[in-house]
Amino acid sequence: MSTATPTIGLDERSAAGARDFPAVRLLLKLAAVFGVLTVVTGSVNSATGSGFACPTWPGCYPGHFGPEAEVHDIIEFGHRLIAASTGFILLGAAIAAFRLPRRFTMARVLPWFSVVGAILSAVLGRMVVLNGGIPMPLAVIDLLGALTVLMAATLAYMSMHRGAPRWQWTPLSRLAAGIMASIVVLHLLGIVVSGKGSFTAVVGWPMWRLVSQDGAIWLQVLRMALAAGIVVSMALLTRRSWHLPTVRPVMITMLALCAVEFVLGQVLAVEGVDMWWAAGHCAAACLMLLCISVVSGRTALDGL
Repeated sequence: MSTATPTIGLDERSAAGARDFPAVRLLLKLAAVFGVLTVVTGSVNSATGSGFACPTWPGCYPGHFGPEAEVHDIIEFGHRLIAASTGFILLGAAIAAFRLPRRFTMARVLPWFSVVGAILSAVLGRMVVLNGGIPMPLAVIDLLGALTVLMAATLAYMSMHRGAPRWQWTPLSRLAAGIMASIVVLHLLGIVVSGKGSFTAVVGWPMWRLVSQDGAIWLQVLRMALAAGIVVSMALLTRRSWHLPTVRPVMITMLALCAVEFVLGQVLAVEGVDMWWAAGHCAAACLMLLCISVVSGRTALDGL
């Protein structure tokens, strides 16, 4: 007995979602794009030491709203503009998507997680600028809020794009979701273990060596062990999903970013923190999280 391929039904649902609600779909797409831009520019802002370039908020200087013609000012103020735009786009997408039919459960609910994450990051980011920093627990919440924006906005758009299928826990989707959660924990541990002024606090992977400036050695070792486990899991996921044309290119991209992350990490560890190498190191880490979010969505929403 012949059976229809799942792709046909998937394409039909996707086309229906795009045809019936094009404005909502566009808003969710913009929210996902700007969510990624916000996290990437925020991590680059921290990695380049630009976070305190503008001493006031929301403007850059007292009596002068815009930045000076200096690279750190431009990076910091550029991130603020992108983050502010993202907040408005997220709120608009969340309101519009909430009016969708109930079958669009993920598209209706996940944007609100992004909105909450964006609000937390905005409030705590303002505190960082005006107070010269925040306590470690608040810094963890700040980063978690930013990463939530990226993941929730990405998955909301993917759900809408695919016509609102249900999330299915398959062996591949479980493995991908586990990697995604582990990467989030890896980045949050970076804040917990980092010493004052340490590069470890920015979004990035360990440099595979102990850092005297950082905290407890056992936490540093634990973070490196977690990173090693994630790499092994990524290789396993790539092997198991190699036959899937919708997943394979994303996994190849993610492994390439992992290699870039490793090389730049070693360069920074040996040569010291260079502004632009540090920016690339953090951007690659953010894009890796984006890749695994996409893989999680595709494997779960397509039932792969």
